[in-house]
Amino acid sequence: MSGLRPCFADMHVHIGSSGDGRPVKISASRGLTFQAIAEEASERKGISLLGVIDCHSPAVQADIDGLLASGEMAEATGGGIRYRDTVIVPGAEIEVREPGWGGGPYHLLAYLPTLAAMKEWTDWMSPRMKNVALSSQRIRATGRELQRELLDRGGLLVPAHVFTPHRGLLGCSADRLSDRLDPDGIAAVELGLSADSAMAGRLSLLDRYPVLTNSDAHSTGMIGRECNELLIGEPSFDEFAMALRGQDGRRVTANLGLHPKLGKYHASYCPSCRSPAA
Repeated sequence: MSGLRPCFADMHVHIGSSGDGRPVKISASRGLTFQAIAEEASERKGISLLGVIDCHSPAVQADIDGLLASGEMAEATGGGIRYRDTVIVPGAEIEVREPGWGGGPYHLLAYLPTLAAMKEWTDWMSPRMKNVALSSQRIRATGRELQRELLDRGGLLVPAHVFTPHRGLLGCSADRLSDRLDPDGIAAVELGLSADSAMAGRLSLLDRYPVLTNSDAHSTGMIGRECNELLIGEPSFDEFAMALRGQDGRRVTANLGLHPKLGKYHASYCPSCRSPAA
């Protein structure tokens, strides 16, 4: 346990636009650039580890290249991009619709240790996606295919907002994670704003996984509205991976967020009539 310390981590933050104004997440604030995210997390929110999940966009990658070249940011030991007291883990949110299966499309979060690995990931996704420059785009691949490609690159896979009826794997696509993914290749599950760890604990199929609660921020003000407390060494991709595995004393010690009843999806829902139950 020597050398470990608690830190706050928000692992699902979107980018509204690139530094030169190109759109990335259409529904996000245009002021939500990679640099603005880093400044907000480090200088105002005290967040040590941040997952920016639109780093697959070539325009965002160009921004990161510029920040690294200028010396404003640097690649962190153990993976990630360091800005002052914050390390940003490059990530992507991807939509999957299983061909020939029932159930709706669902979102997956993919994290990679370096910008170079993320650029390779973009190269793999680009011919399988209508517009790789935008956020949360649908890929022409199955969940298991995507999972294998990501893990082969040293990445981490997390089903996003897993319970929500809008793009949640268990909320709209399948009854079990194993219906879509190899259970052994899942690093954690993300709760979403309408659920908490106590609710997740009622499903035995999730017992083997740590749970994360993240902001899914679409503006700088929302960064950190939900986050996690991790017990790790220096913030990095490697330390994040070790915390998810519960390795060498690293672990997720708390999920900090809104009460589930404040979330718009906290209700019994009928998939047949597509409305909340009375």
